[in-house]
Amino acid sequence: MAFAKEVSEYYYTGGEGNTVVSGPAGTGKSHLAMSILKDCLQHTDLTVIFASWSEVLHLIKDSFDNKDSFYSTEYFMEVFRNTDLLVIDDIGSEKITEWSMSLLTEVLDARTKTIITTNLKSDEIRKKYHNRTYSRLFRGIGKKHSILKILKISVLVNCHSRRKQ
Repeated sequence: MAFAKEVSEYYYTGGEGNTVVSGPAGTGKSHLAMSILKDCLQHTDLTVIFASWSEVLHLIKDSFDNKDSFYSTEYFMEVFRNTDLLVIDDIGSEKITEWSMSLLTEVLDARTKTIITTNLKSDEIRKKYHNRTYSRLFRGIGKKHSILKILKISVLVNCHSRRKQ
């Protein structure tokens, strides 16, 4: 997991931008993202969160009917805004609606360091999500991005993370 350590070091030394991990189900995307978080925790006091996107949406929807629910949109926005490194796991597996796209865009707008995992390829993300959401997902991953093939996983990382400083 040398790559996980490299990405982790990039983030805990102040790097910004997103990392998108894309590939078929069962190829280790979530495991890779979790390894990055674990390494961050071993080397720094960054706050980190691993969040299943479909579970977040489910909890928020449940809060609409249950006013006693702790898991409101405001709760998640506050938590996501105030964590240093966030993994949003498995975007694209949810039923994509205007509401879910808007919420994802709002979360990404509030962040500077986010790791996103998905079964979707870049062109599939572009088709399923609005341009605004797509641009937020790939923030920091410009034309100079690195694409690493690890087994069957494509990892798009901020181009600066691949530079030796």
